[in-house]
Amino acid sequence: MDGVPIGPRATVPQRCLAPALLQGFAITSLCTAIADPSWLLVHAGNGSYVYGVSYVLHQGLNVTAGDKVMHGTWLYLLLIMALCCYLSILLGSIVFLLDFLECRKARPVLVKGAVLLHTSTVLSTAAAVALCSYLYRLLIHEIQSHATVTVKDSVEFGESFIFAVIAGGMSLAAASISFVYARNYGRNAFVASSRSLTVEASPLLSESADLDTLGDYG
Repeated sequence: MDGVPIGPRATVPQRCLAPALLQGFAITSLCTAIADPSWLLVHAGNGSYVYGVSYVLHQGLNVTAGDKVMHGTWLYLLLIMALCCYLSILLGSIVFLLDFLECRKARPVLVKGAVLLHTSTVLSTAAAVALCSYLYRLLIHEIQSHATVTVKDSVEFGESFIFAVIAGGMSLAAASISFVYARNYGRNAFVASSRSLTVEASPLLSESADLDTLGDYG
């Protein structure tokens, strides 16, 4: 009896560097958003105010040092925004390195860990963007509640907010590619393992068939 025909061995895909490239751009964009203070631009009365992540940092993390537009309690939102941004940079830097690591024995763990970290980076960046949007609505309501509202009074998103949105989009793309790669990697690894077991079992099946044939002629 001939051995069981075995197809070509499934090849496990090599490292996927596309998520690392996108995550690197996301980190750069988010660092720019942190360095540039203009997340929100407020024009109230005769003055203009700029609020962002660096605002609360320049205040020495003093969440009680508000002004006539920004209430002291709202500074907590800026503080949480800062924490979310720095958390995104930390997680993004870690997963950036994981995407470049090549360790065959620990590769399945690295692939799953990369997906988890990419997803966490997306969530933390999205949280910073959502908090900024919520603060935007609060500032608009605060300006409109004043009796002396003029046409020039307004609240606008600054370029830092745009950079944060871009960072979130790139992180989301990196997470999506990483997820697809991890799924394909798992499938190919399973197929390769199954075929390896079949190859190992083929000589045993052939030997058993030969013994049965000899028994019939005996």
